[in-house]
Amino acid sequence: MARKLQPVVKWQGLAPDADPTTPGVLTLCTRVIPNERGIIAAPWSASYLTGQVAGLPAAAVAARYVSPSGASPILMAATEQRLFYRNGAWTEVTRAGGYPAASTLTCWTLETFGNVVLAANGIAAGNGVSTTRLQASAGGTAQFADVAGSPRASIVVACSRFVMLLNVNDAAGGFGAGDAWWCSARDDHTNWTLAAGGSTRGRLVDSAGCIGAAIEFNNSVYAFKLNSIYRGDFVPGSTEVWTWTKLPHDVGCQWPHAVTKDSSRIYFHDQGEVYAFDGVNIVPLMAGKIKRWLISEFPGWFDIDVRVQLAYDKFRNGLWVLTRFGCLFFHIPSGQWGMIDRGQLYEAITAQIIGETTRYSSITAIRSPDHRAVSLGGGADPGAPNATFTTGDIGDPREMIETIELRPVLVSSVGTVSANISARDLLEAPSDPTMGPFFMTPDGKIELSVNARWLRATIQSTGAFESIGYATDLSAQGAP
Repeated sequence: MARKLQPVVKWQGLAPDADPTTPGVLTLCTRVIPNERGIIAAPWSASYLTGQVAGLPAAAVAARYVSPSGASPILMAATEQRLFYRNGAWTEVTRAGGYPAASTLTCWTLETFGNVVLAANGIAAGNGVSTTRLQASAGGTAQFADVAGSPRASIVVACSRFVMLLNVNDAAGGFGAGDAWWCSARDDHTNWTLAAGGSTRGRLVDSAGCIGAAIEFNNSVYAFKLNSIYRGDFVPGSTEVWTWTKLPHDVGCQWPHAVTKDSSRIYFHDQGEVYAFDGVNIVPLMAGKIKRWLISEFPGWFDIDVRVQLAYDKFRNGLWVLTRFGCLFFHIPSGQWGMIDRGQLYEAITAQIIGETTRYSSITAIRSPDHRAVSLGGGADPGAPNATFTTGDIGDPREMIETIELRPVLVSSVGTVSANISARDLLEAPSDPTMGPFFMTPDGKIELSVNARWLRATIQSTGAFESIGYATDLSAQGAP
């Protein structure tokens, strides 16, 4: 037949590593993320800056939504030497006397324990010994203060009614190593006196390296080193209190904010890959889709020390992945990726910070260079920059395409939709100069002549949209 009527093709998300002729793949996108039905224009955080208060006084190094004793969530943030919570404006709750500057990058971790918000900052000061004990604030809105007698450590986690400190750097207290852990007495974050069945400590020495990240999951503590993972379990009635098992995996995590969770899995970043981990099995999420492309586009992506942040978005059922290169989104049910403004909102690793709550999603980032909190949890703004996405190669290696009608299947749309087209005869050949823009007609099609075997369409929307896929009607060259 001269005219080839193609079925509707469902979108497959951003997958530049995949076969480019795979129907529905996106080879590039900006402000486009997947959802249950297809793809949508991603939220654009600048739309939430109108009327905002001033940003933090310095770059943020940590932030988290906390809900002490079930109270309404509040956003907390840390700069290198100061702690804040946000209630319209940022309010400082730094301990009296402040915190010393660090000789290396400071990384705070934040946790809740009943009605108390805890903060740990064990990165060494100039003499190589941390001077900051565990910090505590009533409700997160009171001034922080040292927890007397507590160790100095980099990471704090609450689990099974204990407070667990990891990567203990407490030379002043006579104990400490990058692989060390120390738990409080049960139900008492202020009691760090060693006692049988109570506060206790130990080291994870079955593999080399420091503990870089930790998270509570299903009443266990998971501690990550560079190439290993440990599970810690509370053992009631045991004098050891906690038993630790080194798991049979050769991956790990080196940044406290590069790990998050939903109700069934842990998600973490390790050396250029994001993994899903259910406590037994580990599955890579980027391989075969965007990993090779990221390494090619951003040579530093594979570095061990890349500071990547993850946050789980319950409302969208996905992961936000913030990097120094830009912001990615992974939709968990479909296994598909999308991307927001590449390198525009998050220009440096300190431009991170995301929060999550288990009650609802309020995903927030702190933007560089103005250190303002911006929301990733709202709807798309019709006044935002265009959402754009580029298809894979549409065509047939056996014959030339003369005309094409491209029909994006839109569930909703605000603004105008147009497309630019690039064409080529061989997949290995460079594309011809881009043609367009071609605008969608009232009956929902974009029609053009191409005279090539393969074409790609870069579709742009000036406002919010949702699309489940596309259909193409092709005419072979010389056909009646």
